[in-house]
Amino acid sequence: MKAFTVMPGVAGSGVVREVPDAKPRAGEVLVRPLRVGVDGTDRELLEGRYGESPPGAGYLITGHEALGRVISAPRGHLEPEQLVVPIVRRPDPGPCLNCAAGEWDMCRNGRYTERGAAQGPVVRAAATVTLALPKAGLLAESARVYLGQVLLADIGIPDAVYRHAAMPSPAGAFSSGR
Repeated sequence: MKAFTVMPGVAGSGVVREVPDAKPRAGEVLVRPLRVGVDGTDRELLEGRYGESPPGAGYLITGHEALGRVISAPRGHLEPEQLVVPIVRRPDPGPCLNCAAGEWDMCRNGRYTERGAAQGPVVRAAATVTLALPKAGLLAESARVYLGQVLLADIGIPDAVYRHAAMPSPAGAFSSGR
């Protein structure tokens, strides 16, 4: 599969390259990306400011804001063709208090694992947010953080929010092209 990658710490090293095909393990979902956003974190990685590749890889897959369709999933979790926004951080093995509570984007000790997007990335079934998306577009990171906070507060989300709300942003927004 193809993915946009950088060599951590090396400015201007971004290239599209072949990477090993994703193979889902037990409890994971196979997702086909439809849109991948580029944000400030990706820009900083391209500038060589920071980053760390997975052991043995030598590169880091960028594009952590993504929208995709489920290809396959564990029974009872998600359905094929369902739209999902992957949550890219995986909890640290410790885990810290936030990771233990499922709040991986707020990891306190920084020992989480981050994964970018590629053609056919694998994501854990518990690490997706499902949405009925507005036609105009959506900023994935804002949706994920917003939905996470609503779910944390346990106040529920009206169906109208799923169908009609958009969170515009000057950068990183997904667009349907309409």
